[in-house]
Amino acid sequence: MEEARILYSYCLVIAVVWIVLVLIGQVYFSYRKVDEIVQCLGASKLVSYRKHFVGAGFFSKMFLVNTVAGMFIFQRLHIKDGAVTREELDTVPRRLMFELRMWGFFLMGMGGYAISLWGVGKYMGWLK
Repeated sequence: MEEARILYSYCLVIAVVWIVLVLIGQVYFSYRKVDEIVQCLGASKLVSYRKHFVGAGFFSKMFLVNTVAGMFIFQRLHIKDGAVTREELDTVPRRLMFELRMWGFFLMGMGGYAISLWGVGKYMGWLK
């Protein structure tokens, strides 16, 4: 039982490192990629609605970046919904699309990891 707690503690340390990487990545994407995103996808419905909310603050930029990253992961859903067209997606540079898709998968992985850790900790009675 003690070995399981030690392993769980190591997993929590990995989660903290992952959270730090997420924060660093959020700052990078929020301050380096927002202008490029708006330039490439400014005509799409999804970005045009959200770019009005983008100000100088970190959180508004972060939400725009994460929304676009989700759009690149679930392209068919957003095309079907009418938020973006295939032609608009074809104008996006491949490097930007790759970076944002990987960022979206990284965030989804972090979410799954955090939920799994919470579930195991709750089941084992380590979390109150």
